[in-house]
Amino acid sequence: MLPASGHLHPSDQIAHLLDPVAVYALQVGVLLAGLLLAVHAMDRISRRLYPDREAALASFLPVAGLGLILTLVSVWTLGTALL
Repeated sequence: MLPASGHLHPSDQIAHLLDPVAVYALQVGVLLAGLLLAVHAMDRISRRLYPDREAALASFLPVAGLGLILTLVSVWTLGTALL
């Protein structure tokens, strides 16, 4: 419970539920799951818009590539805190 002043004393301890590596692994897992769901949704949308398989793939690849690049940048950014 916080004191009446609302400030914690330096000797107070904060208990961490997970260590930083476990938090990083959880964040990476959530990012990769989001990427997979987004790629699946993009694939379904492109196949619905373009009956021709080659046209659907041509419209799908640039957006999927951008999603992959942004996911990798996010993973790298989250990992820099562990260095």
